[in-house]
This record gives sequence, structure tokens and C-alpha cells, in this order.
Amino acid sequence: MTRSTPPQTAQGGPPAGYNRSAALLPHGAPPALLWRQWCLLAVLAGLAAGETGLRDAAPAWGAAVLGFMVLWSGRQNAGRPTAVLRALVLGVCMAAGVCFMLLHRQPAAEVPGWMTAQEKVRVQGVVRIVESRPEGRLRMVLADARCRTAQGWQTLKADVVWTWQYPVFRPRSGSTVEFEGRVKPVRGFLNRGTWDSGSFWLRNGVGYRVWTRAEQGQVHEVPAGKPAAESALFRGDALQSAEVMRGLRSLVLQRVERVLAGMSDPIPADADGQGALRQMPRWRDLPQRYAVLPALLLGERFYLSQQTMDRLADAGLMHSFALSGMHLGLAAALGALAALLAGRIFPGLYLVVPRQQLAVLCAAPPVLGYVWLGGATPSLLRAALMFAFWGGLLLAGRRGVLTDGLLWAVAVVVAWQPQALFDLRLQLSAVAVAGIACAMPVYRAAAGRLGTKHGTAAGAVMRLTGGLAGVLAVSMAAQLALMPLTLDAFGSVTPWFVLNVLWLPALGLWVLPLAFAGLVSLALPQAAPVAVWLFHVATVPVEWLLEMLGTLEAGGLLYPVLSVRPLPCAAAGFWMLLGTACLLWRGTAGPAVQQSGRSVLLPYGLRAVCVTVTAGVVLLAAPVCLRFSAYLQDEVSVSVLDVGQGQAVLVEAPHGVRVLIDGGGFPSSSFDTGKALVAPVLTYNRPPVLSAVVNTHPDSDHLGGLPFILQSFDVGAFYTNGELPQEGAHAAALERAWRAGAPVPAVLAAGDSLLLGSTAELQVLAPEAGRMTGNTNDNSLILRLTRGGRGLALVPADAGTVVLDRLAQAARRQNIPVEAALLVVPHHGSGNSLSPLLYDAVAPSLAVASCGYMNYWRFPRPEVRGALEARGIPLLTTSGSGQITVCWPDSGHMQVRSVR
Repeated sequence: MTRSTPPQTAQGGPPAGYNRSAALLPHGAPPALLWRQWCLLAVLAGLAAGETGLRDAAPAWGAAVLGFMVLWSGRQNAGRPTAVLRALVLGVCMAAGVCFMLLHRQPAAEVPGWMTAQEKVRVQGVVRIVESRPEGRLRMVLADARCRTAQGWQTLKADVVWTWQYPVFRPRSGSTVEFEGRVKPVRGFLNRGTWDSGSFWLRNGVGYRVWTRAEQGQVHEVPAGKPAAESALFRGDALQSAEVMRGLRSLVLQRVERVLAGMSDPIPADADGQGALRQMPRWRDLPQRYAVLPALLLGERFYLSQQTMDRLADAGLMHSFALSGMHLGLAAALGALAALLAGRIFPGLYLVVPRQQLAVLCAAPPVLGYVWLGGATPSLLRAALMFAFWGGLLLAGRRGVLTDGLLWAVAVVVAWQPQALFDLRLQLSAVAVAGIACAMPVYRAAAGRLGTKHGTAAGAVMRLTGGLAGVLAVSMAAQLALMPLTLDAFGSVTPWFVLNVLWLPALGLWVLPLAFAGLVSLALPQAAPVAVWLFHVATVPVEWLLEMLGTLEAGGLLYPVLSVRPLPCAAAGFWMLLGTACLLWRGTAGPAVQQSGRSVLLPYGLRAVCVTVTAGVVLLAAPVCLRFSAYLQDEVSVSVLDVGQGQAVLVEAPHGVRVLIDGGGFPSSSFDTGKALVAPVLTYNRPPVLSAVVNTHPDSDHLGGLPFILQSFDVGAFYTNGELPQEGAHAAALERAWRAGAPVPAVLAAGDSLLLGSTAELQVLAPEAGRMTGNTNDNSLILRLTRGGRGLALVPADAGTVVLDRLAQAARRQNIPVEAALLVVPHHGSGNSLSPLLYDAVAPSLAVASCGYMNYWRFPRPEVRGALEARGIPLLTTSGSGQITVCWPDSGHMQVRSVR
């Protein structure tokens, strides 16, 4: 093996920071991680394991990751500690991360009586954060919040997250707002293997939420002289400065919005004379080609439609809208251009400050400015910190390392705010950069071979081909590294990621530079027409892209491909194998390494490679074994999912039979219950396959989530009560599902049954064929799950009292069996479905109500609770317990599990 000679200082030793292990590597291979970096990775792994707790085999994959780091941290690091010492130090680092997360779990916010009674109150608070959401929504975090109730002003002990649909103005960060609304504690949807938004908000100090629409809450800003404003704006100079900077950013955003919407310019002053914009364009006023620009430039998605968001996500292009390295790179390029121009004008400047160092100094102001304009998101902060790290090394006369800058950037962000580690934006950004870093040696080697023919036409063509291939290679490397995260967060992959080859160059070379130029021109006097022209030209590729995506969608070609959502242990195993492959590349990159018959694996230790690969394969295979075990398990289960104020019930029988009864639903075009809640549960370590889907009746809180399931899953059959919407959003969604190959609905009626394997059966008790009423609730399918003649569960959907009483009476007179161990409470616990006769006839051991937390109708109603309690029937609710699963093993008693 050819070894390089280390550089020497005047004293005869190697210079500070010289990495001897890196010098032994072939040219182009990534350098080894330093010992401190392994310790940092151990802390981050501990934080992740502590967040997971004892769920999902966290101790097993945590131990495997620790073993991986112990094995590989000692390879080719001069002066490395012994294996025992490495295991001790890395174990302590991981344990520190675990303990930090376990000790810093935030308790739920207290719920006063007026909040439980769901009274409308006046809410006052200081706007701390303003974030835009698609389809005309603003989400703000209010500090120092207080509510005016019948007993006077009550101060809340945690921050409030306020969602304002279709706002009439954009509140300034640092201002005090007052409005009317119903305040509730934050609470997420708790289902097995899914993300809990409630815990996310609690970790960030937010304990309450409130939602208002347009002018319903009579929103206005409180004059700055009032006590609430004073307590917020004068708590300290640092906080006041941050709020002022956020307020200035809001003004820049509002100017961009008004220019894009074709409104008057210059900006008119407020009635209070402060000169800030008070009126916002409606989100539908901005064509989608222009709505993309604020999202790309400033991360503001207020004017994007959900349809545009879904199309970009299905095409695998949504990552380009996350403000991160590409956007910051363009800002840094302005500084590099300024350094180049300065050197041309004053050639002697390079004698004082070298060109690279001057470029860093000139790039720092635009980089900091863009971090401010972009709202300092975690991914943007990561990119900025990496720039600061590399810039510092260049100023010190040293070269930066991609992985080193990434790890230090993540370390600073997490040290400043540990909860940022669980921000999906930071996770996606950091993992993508790590994947790109692993692929860079391959890309550089290929680019070097393609660029050998300088100055010839063939060389130009090869360089162009190499550039496009490099874009595709970098994108594929990022996609490969992101695969576990992508599957966990979104549950799907896309075959259209190759569109990045066309979109990313257009974005980096056309859209963003022209959009940046338009943004800069807005700061010049009387330059609004120039900005409008620049913005218009910048959106030409955007318009082409959106039209192409629309054509693909209309042709049924643009759709997500659902996959198995991996368990954490599978993700850990995948990254262990990927990391091993990258580390082995260090021994095989460049010329072949063979000396005296020695294998290239020996520098790392053949035993370490075998142990790591074996552990990674075991972690990857463990979920497959669990799926196979569940397939063979002789057990029937019913899971009532937590879908808020709706209902979705999953029935599972032996040999992989799964039937979904209803899919929940919300009256919102921007929230698909099937995509956001039901599908992630069904694909958690399971393939997207269902034996059948049943819709009991076409109400939106039961049907709304089914179109996505029907379109995206492999569904064996689709059953209804014969009623489906003929117009509206649900009808259009069902039409799209049928065009995509979803099964045509079949009608069920009393007397029908569905066989679930050899012994389980789903019986239809109502409605009778040809006896439909004008009430959709009373026409609901009433289903009874049995096994071997034993009644397991009764699912009456939204049937009313009259129908339920009639069923109970018929069961008594005609000896129709209706008894069941589990009763899914009719109509979420509504008083209109109260039926003591049914409760007596079914005689359940447990009742479960699917309802939203602190829902408007106060389901389950007190009279329903009282009737069940009088009969000694325990009641569980999804609002209190999350997903509730009831199991019946072939031999044994009923078992009940819940997420909370």
C-alpha cells in the first residue's frame, strides 16, 4: 500500500489537526470520524432512544448501535482508547442522552373548569412565532397568554398555539393580539407507531391550542401601552431585539406578497400611522406559479394549495422547498461574487486577504441575512452553522470536512434546543447531507474521469453529462440515506425522483437567482416593476413543472407508492449497513489495495465487519420475523383507532386477514384522515394490503378517510350500505380511487356475512334490504364479529335509538344472537343513540367510544356514561386512551391494550 508522508512543522512534528488515519487513505475517500464525533453520535442516539422509551424494541436497537460505534470508533484512529474504555465512554454518552429525555418529559397542561366547559373566552397574548401553513392559514405561538372568563382574567401557565384560518391581516411578531375563541389543551392523535403532535408541542413549552376562522374571533392588536404588551416587549433587550427582527421579516414578506398579487406599491400606512401592512391578499388570489416563490424564498407556504403540495410530494420534489443548504449556498455565492469583483478592481487585495478567505468574509453578511429572512428554521440553522464551521477553518488556513461540519452544526442546534433533534426538517436535512457526504468520493472520481478531455467538444459533452449524472447521483444518495425517515414520516416512495435531474438545476440556476434578484430589487426605490418582471421570469420553469405534474396526475401516473413503515430497529439496521459500506469504501476507493495477500478489510478488522453486518441484518430481519409471527398467530383483534371525532375500526384475523370498517374524516380540504392517520397505522411494519374495506354509511366522519385507502392500498373488496355521495369532494375522491383501480363497491344488507378466514365471521345485522330511511345514520351497517359462534364485537356505527331498540327487541323475540364481548358505542356516545335495551341484549364486558378530545358535542354524553355505568360496563374512549386494541387469543381471556 502506498503511504503518504506526513507534513512537518519547523519542530519536526506534524501540524496541529493533522489526521494520520486520513493520510493513509486512498485519494478521494472520506476521512474517518474522530473520537469526539463518535461521542457526539452516541449522545444523539441516546436522545433518540430516550424519546422512544421502552417501545418498539428501543433497548435492542440502542444496544446494537452502541456496539457498532464501539467496534468502528477504534478503527484507524491513532491513540484510540481500548475497547473496554470505548464501550464505557460511549455508553455513558448514550445513557446521558437517554436520561436527559426521560427527565425532561413535559407533563400535560392543567385544564381549568372553564376550559372543560368549552366556554368562549377572550384570549390575549404576545405573538412569539408566526408560521404560514398551506391554503391560507397562519399558525402562531402566543407567550404570556391570558383568558378573560366570567371570573376575570386567568393567566395560562404555558404558551398557546393559535391557528387562524383565512386571516385578514398578518400579526407582527412581538405584538400583542386579542381575539375570541375556545381554548383547549394540546392533544395529538395517539396510535401505535405514529407521531404524537401533542408531545411535540409540550416539549416546546406549548400547552394549549385555539382555532379561529377569518373574522369570527374579532381579532385585533392591543395598543403597545397595555400591561400585556409591556410584560412581553420589555422582558429583556435580547428578546426585544429578536421580536423586532421577526417583525421586520414580516414586513419584507408582506411586501413580496403584495407585489406578487399585483397590489399597489409603495405600501400604504396603517391607520395607526406605523406604516405596516394590515391587509393580506386572500390565498386564492395568488396563482400557484407565484405562490411557489414565497415558499422557495422565505419558506412561506400560505398561498400554496394542498393540491400543489400533494403533487410536489408525490413527485419527490418537496425537499427542495425546505430552506437549507441550496438556498444558503446562493446567498453565499453573492459574497463570493463580491470577493471576485473586489479582486478584479483591487488586485492587491488578494495579497492582504487570500481569495478564499475574502469570499468567506463577504459571504457572511448575505448568509446571516438569509437566515433571518428564512425564519431561522432548524434546517436553515444547520446549513448556516456548517458554513460558519467551514468558514472558520478556511480563515484559519485549514480545509473543512463535510461530515465534521455537519456533526458540529447539529451539535450546536441540539445543545441550544435539544427538542430540535425531533424536528423533521432538521432530521431530513442532516441525514440528506450525510448521504451526500458518503457519495461525494464516488462523484468526484467519476467527474475526474469525465473531465479529462479539456477544450474539446467531446469533453464539453462529457462534462455536461457528468454534471447531470452528478445531480442524479447526489439526489439518489440523499434519497437512499433518507429512506427510513421518508418511509416513517410519509409512508411512501415515489418513482418520479428522477425529476430532480430537471428540477434541481432549473431551481439552482434560474428560479432562485432571479427570485433573489427580485427580492433585492424590492429594497431599491421605485424598483417594484423590475421586481415584478424578475419574479414573472423566475416562475417560467415553475409553471412548466406544475403543468407537467397536473398532466401526470390526470393520467393516473402521479401517485404515491405506499410501503411498509419501518420499525426503529429496522431503520437502525439499515443505517448500520449503510455506514459499514461507507467505511469500507475508505479502504477500497481509488487504486486497488492489495499487499502481500492482505485483504482490504484488514485495516478495519474482518471480525468487526462480520459482527456489524450480522447485527445490521438481524435488525433488518427482526420486523419481518414479527410480521410472520403475527401471520401465524391464532388470534382475532379489534382496534379502534384514534381519528378524532370520527370512527375507524380495524379487524384482524389469523393468516393476515385485515378488514377496515370506516376511515374517519374531518371537514377540511387540507387534512386527509386516511393519509395522515389511518394509513400510517395500517402500514406500521405491515404491507399496504387489506382484505376488505367497509363503509357503514356516507357521513364524512366515517367516509372521509377511505378514498385515500382505496386508491393507495391493495384492497380485496369494498362494501357499503348502498349509499355513496354523488357530488362534492368525497364523490370526486372516490372517482379518482376507482380510476386508479380501486374495487367497485358491493352492497351489504341484513343476513349477509363476510368470512374472515376459517373461523371468524363478520355478520351484517342491519339494515334490511329495501328498507332504507331518509336518515343516513339510521341506515348504517350494524356489524357483529364472531368466531366459532362466540360474539366478539358489535359495531353499530351511527345507528339511532329507534333502530338499536328495534334490533334489541328483534333479538329477544326472534332469538337473533347479538351478544358480544366488546361494544363500540353507537354514534360516538351521542344521546340520540342511547339504547339501554341494546346494552342489556349485547351484555358487553367493555365499551369503547371513538370520539375527539373535548369535542363540541361532549361525546360520550353523560346519559350514555350513566347507562353503561349502571350496568357495570367499563367505558374507554379514544380521546382518553388513544388507540384501543382488544384481542381474543384462541385459548385465553380477552386482552385490552391502549396507547395511553
